[in-house]
Amino acid sequence: MSIINYAICFVVGIVVGLVIGRLRGTTPLGEDKLRQELEQTQLDLEQYKEDVKDHFEESAEMMKQLAKDYDRLARHVSEGAGTLLSLDADVLSLRYTEEPEPEQQLDLLTEPPRDYSHERHGLIKK
Repeated sequence: MSIINYAICFVVGIVVGLVIGRLRGTTPLGEDKLRQELEQTQLDLEQYKEDVKDHFEESAEMMKQLAKDYDRLARHVSEGAGTLLSLDADVLSLRYTEEPEPEQQLDLLTEPPRDYSHERHGLIKK
């Protein structure tokens, strides 16, 4: 066979390949299915994000309501105890948390960590 025959076979092969490719479609097998799964997953993710946002908004509202109810309860107990026991309002004040004394805070800042070691340890033991 001569070079001309090889060239003709090559061109015919390319044309046949292009025709078969067009008949099968432009997308590879499974690409449409993967694209649909991707879109569905993205929609599911967006819905999940919206659900989480709604949950935290509702939780924040409930916490605000809880704080208001606690304040109302604290005032009621304080006023009731003051009326019934004739005590000072300062003695009856209810606080959410007790803060440490300033001296205790300084001690916490100046004390070194208890796990500190002067020896080499871990991966670099040489």
